[in-house]
Amino acid sequence: MSWHPHPIAVALAVIMLIVAVWFGVQGRHTRGRTATTILDILLAVLVGLIGLHPVVGESGRQSSSVDADIVIMVDTTTSMAARDNGNKTRLSGAIRDIAQLASVFRGARFTLVTFDNEARVAVASTTDTGTIVSAANSLTWREDTKGTGTDIGVGVPTAVDALRKARESAPQATRMVFYLGDGEQTATKAPGSFAALKPLVTNGAVYGYGTAKGAPMARSAFDSNDVTYHGRKAISHADHTTLTSAARQAGLSFAARSPGRTLTPPQISLNRTTHEEQVNAGTDLAWILGLVAAADVAVQLTMSARQLRRARKDVL
Repeated sequence: MSWHPHPIAVALAVIMLIVAVWFGVQGRHTRGRTATTILDILLAVLVGLIGLHPVVGESGRQSSSVDADIVIMVDTTTSMAARDNGNKTRLSGAIRDIAQLASVFRGARFTLVTFDNEARVAVASTTDTGTIVSAANSLTWREDTKGTGTDIGVGVPTAVDALRKARESAPQATRMVFYLGDGEQTATKAPGSFAALKPLVTNGAVYGYGTAKGAPMARSAFDSNDVTYHGRKAISHADHTTLTSAARQAGLSFAARSPGRTLTPPQISLNRTTHEEQVNAGTDLAWILGLVAAADVAVQLTMSARQLRRARKDVL
């Protein structure tokens, strides 16, 4: 049970109780007067309880918010389907790490950017980590028949735009970016620069998936057959050297990810605010107490009416 007191009602109840007791002590000690005193005291107590506003079954959960904007960039090109992540796809490792980042920085504002031939905002800025994790779990790679060659930096302009908007809305907030990919540059041109990220973030990391040895790729999430090129099984080779260079341009650290290795995000002091969120409003008991108080008043009115009738008969 929880209480939500109304001071004026509680003060009124105290006054009513004092008056009821005083008249009870000073008045004649007849049977009727004693009953009236008891009813007056009961009414004062009921008004006090109503003023305290009791609620049964109210529940809440503690949550916290962090004054930070985090952009997560995820590679969803066909190469992320390569099975050199402990016989699982590279993308599965990235998805697992997204969930870990969402947990570590719970309460921050997250934006999820995915990219293959082009970049897009999969989830706009939100503090709902469940939304981020659900969106990550639904990610899949681009089918091999639709790939046209990818620049590993194609998502940078989209991330920069998200970070600039975050800076405009909360200039004092901490801003971070996390890049999750394999570094394989399949576009014919050189990788795009990551330098535009550097002045917009205070921390973050570039995470690399896969191995230089490489592995075959599944055609799609619904077709486990391997991707072929000119009739031969295609092998995707991760390029962590390119990712290391990209991280350096953005002023971030690089970490190669592998199955079983614990993710260790950057250690950074964040301003965390804890607050309570109401989950169940509970049952308000004030109206029940009000009905009892109304019954009390009704009994007293009935008693007063009877006394008045008797008084009239005595006069007549």
